[in-house]
Formats: sequence, C-alpha cells, structure tokens
Amino acid sequence: MSGNKNTDDISSSAKTTAKKLHTDLKYRSFNDGTVNEINKWIEKKSHGKVKKALTDSINNSHSVVVSTLYFNEKWDSVYGYSDIDDGTFHGTKGDQRVTYLSSEEELFLSNEQAKGFMKPYKDSGLYFVGIIPKEDYELNDIDISKLIKSKRETKVDVVIPEFEYESTV
Repeated sequence: MSGNKNTDDISSSAKTTAKKLHTDLKYRSFNDGTVNEINKWIEKKSHGKVKKALTDSINNSHSVVVSTLYFNEKWDSVYGYSDIDDGTFHGTKGDQRVTYLSSEEELFLSNEQAKGFMKPYKDSGLYFVGIIPKEDYELNDIDISKLIKSKRETKVDVVIPEFEYESTV
C-alpha cells in the first residue's frame, strides 16, 4: 500500500503473482482508517487468530507490506483413538505430562546430523517433517534440505507429543 495510486496502477505481473499466492495488492493513502482496514484484512485472512497486528505508529510510513499465513491442513492418514495415549515428555524444561500421537509412517530421514520422518498432509503435496538432532548437533545446525534428500521408504514407528506452535515476527 502506498501513495494515492489505485489498484489499476499495479502491474499485471504483480497482480498475477498475488493471485497465485492467494493474496491482495492494494494502494491506499495512509489515514486514520488505513490501520483499521489492514487489521481487518489480517483478521479475516488469519481466520480470526490475529486481531490487531498493526498500530497507529505506521501512519507515518511510506509503504507497508503485510503478509499472513493460516495453515490448517488435514493429515493423509488421520490419528484414531487407539493412536492417542498419555505419557511423560522429558524436555528441556523438565518432565511434563502430555498426550502422545502414535503412528507408523513410511518416509524415514537420516544423515550425520539428524534423523526424522515425513508425514503427508491430504491432497496438498505438503508434509510435516519431524527432526531429532543427533548428539553434538542443534536444530539450527542441521541442513534440512540435505536431510530431506536422504529420505527413503521404510516403516517408521513414530511417537509425537501433542504440541502447539506460535511465532511472531
């Protein structure tokens, strides 16, 4: 969003790219309603998960680029009641009682840095990738693309603690 231009001034290649990314491109003059308009867009695109991302402090900005991601895919093979159990997770913050999800997966990952598995989401070509660093390695040290290239089809018994993940940038 920038200046006093309208949507007709946006290049056709930018419009095509925006359409492929399922997003919107708009030019707006900054005024009292701009922050509110952007926050409503973010709330809609995040399915109500993010309600107020921006403050009036952007009113002096020349341009703003806003992006949001809402991920809500379904597993290709769904966990059933028999795949759910309670147990103790031994983490860096001590022992915690958690719910575990158990499954048998078919894509195993392993190299000198880590081991892991890939679990597909339904009809999307996307995968959940679970990684356990090997001794002397931290997650930030791992070349994930190299690890994924190591994948091979074999049966893998997987037990994952139930978790939620949020990130703010």
